[in-house]
Amino acid sequence: MTPEEFKKSLEFGHKWEEKLTTLIPCNSFKRIEGNFKYYDIEFYTNEGTKYYEVKADKLAYKTGNFGIEYECYKQASGISVTTADYYAIFVVKPYDMYDLYIIPVQVIKDKINERAYKRQVWGGDQKLAGIYIFGIETFAQYKTTY
Repeated sequence: MTPEEFKKSLEFGHKWEEKLTTLIPCNSFKRIEGNFKYYDIEFYTNEGTKYYEVKADKLAYKTGNFGIEYECYKQASGISVTTADYYAIFVVKPYDMYDLYIIPVQVIKDKINERAYKRQVWGGDQKLAGIYIFGIETFAQYKTTY
């Protein structure tokens, strides 16, 4: 990935993080800047602090699948290291439309342990990221109405 492509990808991710901050009811929030692999946003609610990892997938609406990263550059990453309570996954569609899935991290980990994913692939930059591919229907009950 070129520096220009990386910058564009980062801006795309930040756009969806910002979108989530407008959707989650909370008293306040803190977006984590920089290269922090454990979660993206802290939401402060009346029930306590909730931690979210935010993902946005531009192909999921076409394929019916989304990926959950577990390794990158031979190091544990993504779902393997997150301390988030929830994964917020935006299935991005044309014309700024989207579906949003708010999935408890423990549910994802349980589905991995059950081998409920379709397959594992190597993708991302230079195909160095290990990714579990799940059918969107696996998490249908977590689709939100925000």
